[in-house]
Amino acid sequence: MNRTLLLIMCDFLLLNLLALTRWEQVEPPVEQEQAQIEPAEKEEEEDKEENKDMVGLLKAALEKESMARAELEKRLQFTETNFESQQKAMSQLEKTRQGLESDLNKNQAAYQKLTQQYSTLDTAAAKSRQEAERLNTELTERQAEIQMKIRDMAMLEQQKNKALTTSSNLVEQLNLSEAEKKLAEERLKKELEAAKAERERILADKDKLLSEKAMQMAELQKEKDDSEKRVLAMAGEVQNLNTQIKSEKEQKEMLNQNVSELRKQVNIERAEKEKIQYRTERLTAGFEQLAVKSKELTQEFRESIEINPNRMVNDFLSNRVDVTIQAVSRGLFGFSDRTKTASTLLARDITGVYALLHVTDSPFNISRPAIGMEKINTTVNKKSRELAFRPLEFLAADPRIIAVPVSETMATLSGIKIYNLSANPFRFPAAVLIGKGGRYFGEAQFKLDPNNPNFVKVKGGFFKALRGEFSPSSGDLVLSKSGELLGVMVNSDYCVLLRNLQRLPGSQLNETFRISDTKRLLEELKLRLEKLPYGLQ
Repeated sequence: MNRTLLLIMCDFLLLNLLALTRWEQVEPPVEQEQAQIEPAEKEEEEDKEENKDMVGLLKAALEKESMARAELEKRLQFTETNFESQQKAMSQLEKTRQGLESDLNKNQAAYQKLTQQYSTLDTAAAKSRQEAERLNTELTERQAEIQMKIRDMAMLEQQKNKALTTSSNLVEQLNLSEAEKKLAEERLKKELEAAKAERERILADKDKLLSEKAMQMAELQKEKDDSEKRVLAMAGEVQNLNTQIKSEKEQKEMLNQNVSELRKQVNIERAEKEKIQYRTERLTAGFEQLAVKSKELTQEFRESIEINPNRMVNDFLSNRVDVTIQAVSRGLFGFSDRTKTASTLLARDITGVYALLHVTDSPFNISRPAIGMEKINTTVNKKSRELAFRPLEFLAADPRIIAVPVSETMATLSGIKIYNLSANPFRFPAAVLIGKGGRYFGEAQFKLDPNNPNFVKVKGGFFKALRGEFSPSSGDLVLSKSGELLGVMVNSDYCVLLRNLQRLPGSQLNETFRISDTKRLLEELKLRLEKLPYGLQ
């Protein structure tokens, strides 16, 4: 039983005892009754009054205790009800737990069983795969052997048919008339002439081979001479056969023997001719491979040779093109024309040919807020010949580099050199810088920045120019010592490596662009530029 409930019941019993006791009926002792009659009456009256007050207090306490008891009984009933519901829930949870445990045990047993079955099946499958692979290998070998045998049988059948055909043709030729014999002689002469022509062609091809194939060519020539001798011998034997046809039957038997010998010689000659043709094809293939290798070695040799900077600058001056960009901007006093012209080179990659220049050589300014422009027109000229055919774009390698698409056909017709991108930019430790359209140039050391592999840092200092000295600045063209385009200076310290000429999507600027469109694009380019490290900006 609850301890609090027990205390409450004890207090309740004690209060009942006190309330039910009749204090007014207690009689005084007999021996004192007479002596104390008058004082006892007075004390009795006082005791009655006190008892009345005490009873009132006890009744009030009893009522309060009854109310508390009723409240406690309600709480006790609620607690017992809640306890019973909790007991039921606990029993239900216990049943559920027991069911789940039984299900778990069953599932674990089933899982173990399935694991054992899977391991057994996996082992059987591995054995089956090994057996299938072995059978597949044997089947492949058997098929190859069967194909080889079928090929050999087909070749033998073909040779047999050819031999029978040749034999029948020779027998028929023996029975032909003199006119048919003359035709046969003429046909043999044509074959001899064809053989001689073939020999001359092979000899001509032989002269074109390199000295490394001299021994093989000598052997081939020897075999050709032997074949020619055999052909001449065959021609003499045919002539002898023609003279012997007029003789008696005994000579015919000899001719038949000679025909069989000729048949054998023809088969031998055919086999030797096929052998010669096979060796000729091998020599031709070797010559082609040697030519390709020689071309690669020549290209590599050319790339490994340093070109004189003066020669590179002279080539640039001879092949530079003029890029003119016109645009209209809005100012305080209305619209104003902005036009800039720069001299640069043409470069190519797999996507086409482009004229490259820095944004500082154009009317545009990559900034925030940008200056909007419209009616943008771009031209690329060489000797008054228009080369551009599409609007300008900005490169993905660096948004400060402008690429103007150029017609490769027109550039070729104009005799303009198109520079290739450097495949190995670090072959040489130095590069040649050309600035301001060729007005100054110089050599500079550069090194790779490990934190920015798409840029190289150009060693600072002053370089000799055509007039005076200069230091690298943005827009300078950087050429490798092999004469290829390495990149463009994006500022006075760094050069962007142009491994390709990929353009930024949606970066075209043409006459249809409005001022707001141009402004938005230039601000986007500024955001892209601000993502680069501070030194590259």
